Amino acid sequence: MKTKFAPLANFKGDQESLNLIYSLLTSLCVENNISCARLQTVKGKREQLLKIIWTMGYYGNYSNDGKYLELDAKSFLAQKIHGMYNTLLAYFNDLKNAGVHCEIVPLAEKGWLTPMGGLRKAGWLIRMSFDESLQGVKTLRLLKEYIVKLYNRFGSKAFGIFKKADLGILNNELN
Repeated sequence: MKTKFAPLANFKGDQESLNLIYSLLTSLCVENNISCARLQTVKGKREQLLKIIWTMGYYGNYSNDGKYLELDAKSFLAQKIHGMYNTLLAYFNDLKNAGVHCEIVPLAEKGWLTPMGGLRKAGWLIRMSFDESLQGVKTLRLLKEYIVKLYNRFGSKAFGIFKKADLGILNNELN
């Protein structure tokens, strides 16, 4: 898959966490020498995985213990991310392989899932954290800071910059 990524610049702060974010954004669903049909599948999957990370980073709030980003069902589904339970679990498994842990947390025993496996607009939340391969909370906080700065500076164009892994705004290169 020929995706053009921005070069990684030196950073004034935590270069190691920045490198981890850059590596995450540039490696999700990136494959070489694949068929046209496979390319379309991979592009769609990459878009959804990045959308999940973006949504959690921008709209998510820190949990009480500060270890997770959490987002309510209605806000998550408003971002037009696939709302079928099994599909999200498959996406979460792909993210887990990259060190990003996401889970659906039911807030009630019943009523949050349709009989066909669709997620309802209430009764659950999404929780995201980074494992130690991504340096946990430290990198999660930098990711949220990056996403919020991008959106505040570029608005609706910010997600396109995010997809290209352009981290320059963290170094005030774009201000």
